[in-house]
Amino acid sequence: MNEEIQYKFYKRKNFKNFVLFFCLLITWSTAVYENIVRKEYIGVLLFGGLVICVIGMMSIRVISNIRRLKEPGLIINEEEIKVKLGATLKYRTIKIRDITSILVVDYDNIIQIYKEKKVIPISLYEYKKDDLEAMKEIFKGLGIQITNRSFQ
Repeated sequence: MNEEIQYKFYKRKNFKNFVLFFCLLITWSTAVYENIVRKEYIGVLLFGGLVICVIGMMSIRVISNIRRLKEPGLIINEEEIKVKLGATLKYRTIKIRDITSILVVDYDNIIQIYKEKKVIPISLYEYKKDDLEAMKEIFKGLGIQITNRSFQ
């Protein structure tokens, strides 16, 4: 993995974990305090803490989407990119707005797209030369360059 992209991924992941831990810590400490002072409100307080955690995670997703829109190298719009699979003649649809981070690595004629936590391996042996050139153009539109050699 590219060190800069790997750093961004772990930085974003650590930020999400920190916010979740912080929300849970506030909820737990408040629940302990309320359990000592007023025992009858413990259920309401725990439910409120859960709601706070859910809202916090949703806001993190919105913030990460806003950051993603500002990242250079990705063209964010509502269009769909269709990648033609040469052997099966089917189309795999990738919605650009769903792509948070893409890394294309060419090792031993295999392209791997790292999309969030999913890895989609695509073997270049399944493609004809025209299909490979079309894929290069598609990824070039995303700001990604595919070469026939491995990235250093």
